[in-house]
Amino acid sequence: MNATIEAKLNVLVGAIAGTQPLASALKLAAKDAGAIARFGYALLDADEAEDAAACGRLAVALDPKNADGWLVLGCALGRAGKDAEAILAYEQTTKLRPKHARPFVDLAELYLARLEYTRAAACLKSAMALDPGAATTAGKRAQALAVKTLLTLAEAG
Repeated sequence: MNATIEAKLNVLVGAIAGTQPLASALKLAAKDAGAIARFGYALLDADEAEDAAACGRLAVALDPKNADGWLVLGCALGRAGKDAEAILAYEQTTKLRPKHARPFVDLAELYLARLEYTRAAACLKSAMALDPGAATTAGKRAQALAVKTLLTLAEAG
């Protein structure tokens, strides 16, 4: 094995072992956060929520103002059932991207799943003020959630 590859592997092994932070081990910087978040979106599409969450966490660690990192993190945590953490990530996304409807729709969906209707309605109002089409997206997602909830209740019996 050549010395350069061996040195890089040793740094990576140190990061995995916890003796060196992964971001510094891989020589990552704030400018890399966007690419890492985009990789997180790809992992979400592949239903790899845990790995997507790791990408989101790394992206926001590198750049706390990276809205895509926060959105990936919120989506991944929501899929993993970590609602409280997902809400915090979505709220951060809405602060960083107050003129984008998607994080408000995602947050509303999470509140609906938690039966927090007042909060869900506030998020939906924000989303619809930004994009009137958000109501259609939110409605379809709410219908799917309602069906899933009913099926779960029916199975529980």
